[in-house]
Amino acid sequence: MRSSRLLIKTKTKFTEVSPVRMPEARYLYPYKVSGYGFQLPGKDFCTLTPSVPLLNRSGDTLLDRISSLKLPVTTLPHRQISKKPDLPSGAHLNQFSFKKFFRLKALQFTETHACIKINIPIYLLRPTLNNHYSPEDIETPLVHINKRTGSFVIPSHGITGSWQDLELLINTWVKNRNLKKTQPKHEYPKLRTLSSHLDVKALERYQHYISIEELSSEDFDSLLSNLGLPESKYRAEQFVKLEAKVNDTLHDVIVPIRYLDGTLVGYRVLSSNSNQTSEYNYPTPVIKGLLPFPHGLAHASSIGADSCILVASLLDSISLTKKVKSPVITLPESGNLHPDHISFFDQFQDVIIWMNNDVQGSQNAKMFAEKIGVKKCRVIPSSFPNPASCIARNIKIKDALYAARSNYHQSLTSFEQLRDDVYLEFLQFDELMGVKLNRFDGLNNVLGGFRRGELTIFSGRTGSGKTTFLSEYSLDLCLQGVNTLWCSFEVKNTRLLRTMMKQFSLVNIDEEIEKFDTIADDFTKLPLYLTDFHGSQNIDLVVDAMSHAVYVHDITHVIIDNMQFMMGTSGGSFDRFQIQDLVIEKFRKFCTAHNCHVTLVIHPRKEDEDTLTTNSIFGGAKATQEADNVLLLQEERQDNSFFKKKSIEVVKNRYAGTHGKVNLIFCKPINTLSSKAFQTYKSKTGTPPPPTKPKTGHKPKNEDKSDSINIDNDNSKKISYEKFEEENVEDIIISSFEPFKN
Repeated sequence: MRSSRLLIKTKTKFTEVSPVRMPEARYLYPYKVSGYGFQLPGKDFCTLTPSVPLLNRSGDTLLDRISSLKLPVTTLPHRQISKKPDLPSGAHLNQFSFKKFFRLKALQFTETHACIKINIPIYLLRPTLNNHYSPEDIETPLVHINKRTGSFVIPSHGITGSWQDLELLINTWVKNRNLKKTQPKHEYPKLRTLSSHLDVKALERYQHYISIEELSSEDFDSLLSNLGLPESKYRAEQFVKLEAKVNDTLHDVIVPIRYLDGTLVGYRVLSSNSNQTSEYNYPTPVIKGLLPFPHGLAHASSIGADSCILVASLLDSISLTKKVKSPVITLPESGNLHPDHISFFDQFQDVIIWMNNDVQGSQNAKMFAEKIGVKKCRVIPSSFPNPASCIARNIKIKDALYAARSNYHQSLTSFEQLRDDVYLEFLQFDELMGVKLNRFDGLNNVLGGFRRGELTIFSGRTGSGKTTFLSEYSLDLCLQGVNTLWCSFEVKNTRLLRTMMKQFSLVNIDEEIEKFDTIADDFTKLPLYLTDFHGSQNIDLVVDAMSHAVYVHDITHVIIDNMQFMMGTSGGSFDRFQIQDLVIEKFRKFCTAHNCHVTLVIHPRKEDEDTLTTNSIFGGAKATQEADNVLLLQEERQDNSFFKKKSIEVVKNRYAGTHGKVNLIFCKPINTLSSKAFQTYKSKTGTPPPPTKPKTGHKPKNEDKSDSINIDNDNSKKISYEKFEEENVEDIIISSFEPFKN
């Protein structure tokens, strides 16, 4: 632009009588104008005040005229347009930031599939190990940093911590190196170590158990019978090699778990009860990380093995003992591989993953292979059951191991790679429809089951019981091993857990508070996790937390209650419909990328219609279009009654294509909506069904006397009609599937 065009006189566009007048700008400055001021090149932000006159002296340059104004200089924030995304307030951790930090600190590092490795001097761990190491010590322990979470592990000393802990340790080290000899050194932070001291109760329990070697042949056969194992297929040497012991009743087998250096860090218990076997870790750690530690990893590390077999249960490990040469490693939890354990698999060149041959086991095997490294992992095909079942069915273990194949292909695949998945489609068609619900059989008939990678939209009127239903729905899946993450922005976690504990136990804990500890101990074993979000949150922050939970805890079901709390923090000039479309798009991508099911609660529009439809969901059509399933919680007011009939209506089902309605019955003492839960509670407490609906419009026979029903048992109580939301006895019947008629 020419300098002669920098100064432009403007004329008024409107007459004096015009109600709208264009402001007369004397000059058009070639500087950044913002608000009521401008910014000179290389100067601070300047503000124009009305008391300073604008001079128009011909012959002066533009800079001379501006300098003659003697403008007051103030520091004001000014807005700038940027294409950078609005990231969460916390530091976003990724492998690029980790590598940049190490380069700035002049630290050399190496990489594996899941970790970044660095070496640090041993004297940095002096406060942590309580040992007197000097700077002359040449030992340099290897630190494994997870690329996704930033958490680190020092396997040689059992030390773990977060990225912030490691960052503080290295920064302190660099500061001490730059100090003079006469200056005092900064104290190194103390890190979290592996607790190797078991409580007295855990030690006494193992000591009081009987060694397998001391059992007679009759007692050993009774033990195998209690565990449901064929007597001719197992030998006592298989249990002795694992240092197993058994209790007096021959129903519980306990196996010690040791760390890499042989330190005892816990136990794995195999228990049989009512012809069913279960496994659990003892004692249960408060914070999951290195503990509970995988069983068999210490033995594999001590012999320097370069291959291993990863199984889901201790029973599978016992079945493979003395039958394979490679060491067998048992996961602490069958459905989760913690990131702190991934670094211990770097020593292996070949990892064979052998999970159950059901849908969940096949999906977990692929997920674990992606964590450890697809290139060095091989998965046993689903045509073979778990090792214990192979032994019982006389299936050769060698055949299953030879059939293990790698799923690694950079961009291409073939039928040979997908052959096992296609076979699974035919063999387990019902299971591939999803995890079946136990409390809501009607939803199984309509939806087919719970499937990963889908987006479900759930809607209902305010106060209709959306959170109550979803808590029982998610609890039903948790009881079947579906790792669940609850993101409740409206209801506090304590209130949500209070409801879920009553639904879990089918006990009115308000009146039987003495049972709280027993119920809480069982409730803790559920694979249930919660976020601490409350109120409006940024969508990017929520998705980042969800991604972290999927990687760390192998979450397969996320519940968002509700979407409206993520629509008020985006800012900008977008309207609410556009913001909602962006939120739906991000959740849809999350479901596909992480193979995770997301249940999203969206409030309906405030309308006067009696029943809800897909058009009743707030926002545009993108929500129902992107969703795989759309569920509506309907309320129907009945004549001559103040009760409302509740039902779940499936108006969209992309997988099966069937629509239908499932009736619900509300039991207020335990906050459940399933008919099965109500029937169980009624059988335990002797509570009769709700009163039937009056057909002729007259009052019930006992209404003129009292609004309660007397229970004829030892603990006679009065149950109010208000404790039951339903009024029709026919709704108790489970066959509540009502398909639509075209």
